[in-house]
Amino acid sequence: MKLIFSRWIGVNNPTPLILYIDLTAGCNLSCTYCGVKEFFNNQFSEPELTHSEIIEILKQAKQLGVRLVSFGGGEPLLREDLFDILNSAKRLGLQTHLNTNGTLITEKVSLKLNEAGLGAAAVSLDSHKAERHELFRGKGTYEPAINAVKYLREYAPATLIYINCTVGRHNLDDLEQLVEFAQKLGADLIKFTPVDTNLVHRFKAKDSYKDILLCPQDAKKAFHVFHKLRDLSVRNSIIGNSDKFLLGMAERLEKPVHTNCVAGYLFCLVDPWARVSPCYDVQSGMSLREHSLIDIWHSDTFKSLRREVRSCQRPCWDVGSAEPSLLLDPHIIRGKLRMIQRTKTIVSNRPE
Repeated sequence: MKLIFSRWIGVNNPTPLILYIDLTAGCNLSCTYCGVKEFFNNQFSEPELTHSEIIEILKQAKQLGVRLVSFGGGEPLLREDLFDILNSAKRLGLQTHLNTNGTLITEKVSLKLNEAGLGAAAVSLDSHKAERHELFRGKGTYEPAINAVKYLREYAPATLIYINCTVGRHNLDDLEQLVEFAQKLGADLIKFTPVDTNLVHRFKAKDSYKDILLCPQDAKKAFHVFHKLRDLSVRNSIIGNSDKFLLGMAERLEKPVHTNCVAGYLFCLVDPWARVSPCYDVQSGMSLREHSLIDIWHSDTFKSLRREVRSCQRPCWDVGSAEPSLLLDPHIIRGKLRMIQRTKTIVSNRPE
């Protein structure tokens, strides 16, 4: 409630609950739509975060009141110190979440993630059909992603497993079957997010993926698909999206759709070079190599950026930012509470 109140009236929220840390700009894949490499290539040529810097960030996050740290990239599993980073977060009492394409997850890696106490892992999987998944991710990426979910389920039984599906024109017909497929694999939740052109993707040349972008001509079909998913989510709690987010993926094809964004309130992010911002579209330029996380969070600069967030009209519909922001909508809080309760049930039934 404190978060909702602070966002609503525009005052500084004393505690970010989520910290996103991109551990590296490197990735072993070159996904068709992904602009991460282009975005990071526009940054200064500084050294990436060192191990000791990351541990210090985690300590500051704990002191600030952060509860969940979500590690991404690039591909975070490219960092050999990832397991020690996860262990350090666990020792500090922080919940951990990992975003990965899954292709580097083996039995051994799954065991090490389990030993590190990983709370949740999100594996990218865009279709139950190999050729459609690989149209996004590249040849030879389907089986490793499938195996990643299987290995995590077997060797990291206490870890909550998400499947992240990026939705474009080419896989719109696959989504219902992918839900069933995700259950058979042993995933706990599946979340959908559209191919987008902002945030870290804004420097990506649209011509390179224009054929898979959903457009106004796809609206009728998209409404049909997402309404069916919305109805399916009532009966099947594996779907982790809110109703409004699902339907918004179709609505935004015909008109702008916005949220009461909580970037800079609920969460902030740290890029691979230690710069902290509310989100990748609203950057601060402030570095953890010059200031503490606590000082940045309470700074006049961040207060100013929160005002920018409150007036932001960018076409953002990303599952990592727009979806949490929908928590402010009282009409869907009940649905989110249902998902949270489902998550708690899953975790409580997992073996230690």
